[in-house]
Amino acid sequence: MRLSRLSLVLLATILPAVLAAQGTVFGRVTDSSGTAVPRVTISVDGTTRRTMTDERGDYDLPDVPAGTQSIRARAIGYAPAIASVA
Repeated sequence: MRLSRLSLVLLATILPAVLAAQGTVFGRVTDSSGTAVPRVTISVDGTTRRTMTDERGDYDLPDVPAGTQSIRARAIGYAPAIASVA
């Protein structure tokens, strides 16, 4: 089986909540051809925060600690992808 690379496209970086040290990361995961990938696990390294993409490859990950974070995307049959957000 040939592995395709996931593209972790972040539509926004961490959006800080008012008077809180947390924010939300959201975006879309696509494969190398630009096709959305459903059921991809999205996680924040070093935390227990995780979610999965929907059928359109979109995800919303609330309560992400403020500061620079590494967001990881993993799915069976694909090479993992990582993006840094601040």
